[in-house]
Amino acid sequence: PVVGSWGRLVSLVKDSTSATVALEHREMMFPLYQIYYSQEMIRRPPRDLRVFVIGEDVPVAIYRVNETGDWRTNTARGGKVLNCPVTPEIRELALKSASAVGGGVFGVDMMESDRGMLVHEINSTVEFKNTVPATGIDIPGMIIDYALKEAKRLVKKNGSVISAYISRFAALVDGFFKDLVSRPAWWAIMETDTT
Repeated sequence: PVVGSWGRLVSLVKDSTSATVALEHREMMFPLYQIYYSQEMIRRPPRDLRVFVIGEDVPVAIYRVNETGDWRTNTARGGKVLNCPVTPEIRELALKSASAVGGGVFGVDMMESDRGMLVHEINSTVEFKNTVPATGIDIPGMIIDYALKEAKRLVKKNGSVISAYISRFAALVDGFFKDLVSRPAWWAIMETDTT
């Protein structure tokens, strides 16, 4: 699907019968799920990479390994999280991918293939529940700091924040709002914006 998570509503199409079944099921769903795109099945190890991009920073990457035989590596489906070193190649590809869709905060999913590293998905709503304990990297805090920095950069001289831009972070901020409002930088922006 164009919008989704946790490896749900994706189908491995091996023949015309499986394609027909997938299409028939989708035709019964909300129109958003009737937009189709296909990707080539890539020969790869039983893992992929989730690379976190926050602005111009690539603070962490993980391998998502699925040893259950499922072709999907999502941690919600049993994929195991292992720390992945952020090599110059991974960093460059992740930043180029994020830049191609406007920059900001993204989870760039990559696969190792015989053609090199391939990007197969760019996620604008990034989950990090399993990444933080596995890596020790404070991804939510980094996202909040980035959002605050962007908000501060966008405060106009008359004190108003460009709210449309800030709304880009709404989905990210939703899960950790309490942490956001506990930061002095947040209140400094709000004070500037409301005086």
